[in-house]
Amino acid sequence: DWDLEKILKKAYDAGTIMSGVSAGAICWFEYGITDSWEDELKIINCLGFVQGSCCPHYDEEPQRKPSLNKFLNGGHIENCNAIDGGCALHMKDGVVYKSIVFAKKKNAYLVSTKDEEIIESPYSREEIF
Repeated sequence: DWDLEKILKKAYDAGTIMSGVSAGAICWFEYGITDSWEDELKIINCLGFVQGSCCPHYDEEPQRKPSLNKFLNGGHIENCNAIDGGCALHMKDGVVYKSIVFAKKKNAYLVSTKDEEIIESPYSREEIF
């Protein structure tokens, strides 16, 4: 009703820093992996300001990795930016810049599959703890 997505897009295009945690992290992408449905994780259409998809809580919820594997191997998404708890994904102009890590053994990854196996390519990281 308020055209909030248009207001946010105008701010994004003007260079405003956008951020968020969980659903607030996935909302900027074309697609996000969400637990908003009771029974299982699903892919949701998001705002599309940033190309690709995003999966938060990557290391915190046991169903994240197998569900992401299913989505990738099923051809539903090509790859996915996966973000551990205790980590943020810093992007500049729609391109991943690095992981900002504020807890030990955390990171963000570009996740893809090869022969139905998950390939986690870690992004460069900056520790701030």
